[in-house]
Amino acid sequence: MTFEDQEGFEWFLREDKGFEKQVIPWMVRWVGGFLSGLESSKHWDQRCREYYGELEQRVAGWQYAQAAKSVQLYLEFRRRSNPDIPASQEGSWEQAEQSAKREIRRQSKALQTEKTYMYWIIRFRNHTGTPQPDRCSTEHVKDFLTWLAVEKRVSVATQNQAFNALLFLYRFVLGGSIGDLKAIPLTCLSLLDSQLATSRTVFEKDRRADRPGVALPTALESKYPNAGLEIAWFWVFPAPRESVDLRTGIDRRHHLYSSSLQKAFRGACRSDHDDSHEARSTPCLAGFR
Repeated sequence: MTFEDQEGFEWFLREDKGFEKQVIPWMVRWVGGFLSGLESSKHWDQRCREYYGELEQRVAGWQYAQAAKSVQLYLEFRRRSNPDIPASQEGSWEQAEQSAKREIRRQSKALQTEKTYMYWIIRFRNHTGTPQPDRCSTEHVKDFLTWLAVEKRVSVATQNQAFNALLFLYRFVLGGSIGDLKAIPLTCLSLLDSQLATSRTVFEKDRRADRPGVALPTALESKYPNAGLEIAWFWVFPAPRESVDLRTGIDRRHHLYSSSLQKAFRGACRSDHDDSHEARSTPCLAGFR
C-alpha cells in the first residue's frame, strides 16, 4: 500500500536516519498497514495498540519489532510537519527506549541482548497501553508476565527473558524497582538446591519406569516432542504420584498443588530472610516448574 507522504518518509529514513536501502521498503510496508486501519476519528495511540495486536498474532518477533520501530519513526516524521499529532502519548516511551538502548551499549552488552531487551520493552509497552512508562505499576508487570505464561503459553526461559528486560528498564532507565517481585535470599538457595536433588531422583525413577514425560506448552511440545522427557523440563516440585492429565488423558506426573507449594515456600523464605541481607537477582515468581 502506498500513502500520500511515502516519498518524504523514505527520504527521512534514508537521509536523516541512515537506514540501508534494502530495509526501507519493508518499513514502508509496515507503515502502510498501520495507516490502512487509521480512520480520521481514531486516536493514534488506539490504532497503535490495535495494529500491534494484529501483528502479534501473525508475524515473527523480529518482524514485530521492525514494524513497531517503523510506526514510531513515521509518527516522528509526521510530527515535524503536523504538531497536532500527540507527541506526549508516545514520546515518553520513545525517550525511555532510547535511554535503554544507550545504557545497554554503555554496559557493553552483546548486540543480541540489546535486540532481546528492546523487543520485550516494546511488547510490554504495547500490552499495557499506558501513555507513559512511569505510570506502569507492579500490577502491569505481573499482568504482562501472567499473560505471557497463560495466554501465550511461552516457555519459562522466555518468561525470564521478558522479566530481565523489564528489570533492566526499571533499574537503569526509570530508576525504580519492580515492586514486590523480590529476589530469593541466599539462605533459601540451599533449600532449593536440596529440592532440585530430590526432583532429579524422582525424574530418574520415572525414566527407569518409562513413564510419560511432563506436559509442555502446546507449541513447544509440537516442535520438540521429546523435550518433556528431559531433566531441564522436569518439575522442581513434582507430585508424589502420577495422575491423569484431563486434557490428554495421559497418566503422568504433575507438580504439587500450587497452594501447598506457595505456602511452604513463603514460610521458608520468611524464616530465612531475617538471617541474611544478601540476595541474588532471581525473580521470586510462580514460574518454577
